[in-house]
Amino acid sequence: MKKLMLLLFICCLFLKLNAQQQQNHDFNSNNPTSDSIYVLKSDTSYTTFKYPMQFNSFIQVKVHSLKKLFQNAAKEKKTISLFLEGIEMNDIVPIGMDKSKEVLFFILHRNNRTMNQWKILRLILQEKKNKELTVSIGLNGEEAYPSTLQLPAELSRNSDYYLAFFSYSFAIIVFSFLVKRSNALREQRHNDLDGYSLSKTLFAFWFFIILFSFVFLLSAINSFPHVTVSVIVLFLIPLTSSLIALAGNDTRQLSRNRTAQVSAIDFPRDIVSDAQGINIFRLQLILFTLFTGYYFVSSVITEMMFPVFDTYFLVLFGFSHFIYLTFIFWANKKKL
Repeated sequence: MKKLMLLLFICCLFLKLNAQQQQNHDFNSNNPTSDSIYVLKSDTSYTTFKYPMQFNSFIQVKVHSLKKLFQNAAKEKKTISLFLEGIEMNDIVPIGMDKSKEVLFFILHRNNRTMNQWKILRLILQEKKNKELTVSIGLNGEEAYPSTLQLPAELSRNSDYYLAFFSYSFAIIVFSFLVKRSNALREQRHNDLDGYSLSKTLFAFWFFIILFSFVFLLSAINSFPHVTVSVIVLFLIPLTSSLIALAGNDTRQLSRNRTAQVSAIDFPRDIVSDAQGINIFRLQLILFTLFTGYYFVSSVITEMMFPVFDTYFLVLFGFSHFIYLTFIFWANKKKL
């Protein structure tokens, strides 16, 4: 019995000592040394902490031992980067600082290098209930320093989806006006009974999609959106195709009688058919364009930025236009 009591006493003593050591370890972890680098919440004089972070938000990060941070950056020849949820946000570096308060200033801009990081953060916010992100700093290519700073974030807002709906609805209305009330999309603009041109239609389609996407992003993020190179190339392809098609005299003698009253089916029938009926070369280009346009618009709404298209996809998109142009010149040569 005495041995059992002694064994219990030794076990209790061991558990007590272990708990005390764990308590000391936690205390040391929460109270780093004076020269340690870690992130705290700035004082209340910086009012931006009262609002959720959004794209292109201006935020401040209070860094303990800011001087040592710059010394480490100079020693290792690395830049200071912003970290959100432990994810390094490429190209988001300090734009200024307040040395007296040890505060760094950042702007949450987006570009091609940060696109994947923002996608991950969007998924994280969708899963989190408190909708907050841990904000920290660190050296480029390294891990983030410890941080107790958590800021509310709002990367997706219901108002943005309403704004997108009205923007693209207005684009459809303007496009429909061009089709019904204007001859701008007809093969011969001065002929009210002439057929609609596919090349002009595709150019107008991409012009309005890109224009109203730009307006939507400008209104949603309150700054000029970054237009990617692939978007410019995507627009140049139908523009070049339209100019070549017009230069090649893309006209058809449609095998039907026209009246002054424009039918509701005239427009889709014109752009998809020729004198012999539905043309497979025109149809493939229309379907490819609609698919690409859907992906373009959905990417703008969900990612809040212009999409980046793969080089192979752009080549395939250009090849689709090339097939259509080849058919035009082949048909014109056959007429001769």
